[in-house]
Amino acid sequence: MMSLLFGCCRLCLVWLCVVVAPSSVQGQDDLTLSNQAANAYEEPLPYTYVSPSELPRSFSWGNIHGRSYLTRTLNQHLPQYCGSCWAHSSMSALADRIKIQRAVRGNSGWNTTTDFLLYGKENKESAAKRRTKATNSRALSLPSEADEINLSVQFLLNCGNLVAGSCRGGSSAGAYQFIKEFGFVPFDTCQSYIACSSDSTEGFCPHVDTSCSPRNICRTCHHGNNQTCRAIEPPWIPNATVHEYGTYHHSNDYWSHYIGTTNGHVSNVTVIMAEIYARGPVKASINALGIVDYEGGILTNQSKYSLNRTHNHGVSLVGWGRQEEGMPYWIIRNSWGQYWGELSFFRLQLGQNLMGIESNIAWATPGPFTGE
Repeated sequence: MMSLLFGCCRLCLVWLCVVVAPSSVQGQDDLTLSNQAANAYEEPLPYTYVSPSELPRSFSWGNIHGRSYLTRTLNQHLPQYCGSCWAHSSMSALADRIKIQRAVRGNSGWNTTTDFLLYGKENKESAAKRRTKATNSRALSLPSEADEINLSVQFLLNCGNLVAGSCRGGSSAGAYQFIKEFGFVPFDTCQSYIACSSDSTEGFCPHVDTSCSPRNICRTCHHGNNQTCRAIEPPWIPNATVHEYGTYHHSNDYWSHYIGTTNGHVSNVTVIMAEIYARGPVKASINALGIVDYEGGILTNQSKYSLNRTHNHGVSLVGWGRQEEGMPYWIIRNSWGQYWGELSFFRLQLGQNLMGIESNIAWATPGPFTGE
């Protein structure tokens, strides 16, 4: 089995980050993760209780009745280059799920909290009819009044290098594993992103301390003549936790045992859609060559590099849409800033595993968090 070491490639002034296994930063490619390393859950997976007929033809967490349940979009390459796509995609998906959880304090007997958000004031019969109506969902998130919690990517770079990764690449499943084992991830208000890790050589990174010290977990700084920073210690650290985490992938036993297109099984696409619909955005892996020059629209199997499925970049799947003529597509959030694509989002034809988008999915469910 081929090993894949850390590495990044530069293409057209854009750097792509390699995704690696969670059990060891210098381990095997993320596609070969074992069940033991990549999954830690007991609760039933959404595809076991959300039937394909319950899934809307179009759905996006960026627009539910005009409200966005997505947290803010970031740029992993500021203030300098850092190949932390794995951390940005995993933390944005987890933060989105916390935002969703904060918005729902009861599901009124619905099968999922999503059903409650969509149809809580209707009966189930009328809701079922609305699911069949296609809408051309766009990637753009609408303003939201809900408070949101953003999680510290820099904390993962400071402390998670042996399990999760660094600015040279990493693993989203490893990020969830590390948070579960460490105990929490702080909010980004007490450990801001500086795009540096211990192996970084870009910009000012060689001159800053990125060790996993108390000050590099959560800190605040003083004004006046004594302009020093001090650590914030527990229990004063605002934080979130991971309850359970896992992966869906085409190459492990769990995936191949349950996923099929005949004999009552459901397709891999339906499994991913059920996970997103029932619990929130997920992290996905892609080959990013096909999105380097992306400016908007729906990428298809005719798009350049779309059939290259070797993973080198992490993104977040937030929903799906459908064109009027019927072609479905994923709605995907990137971490290259809002100057890129459709305000940091892009759309990709669904059901073709283009760029490898459907073959390696990581998810986590939130545990207790500050302000819950």
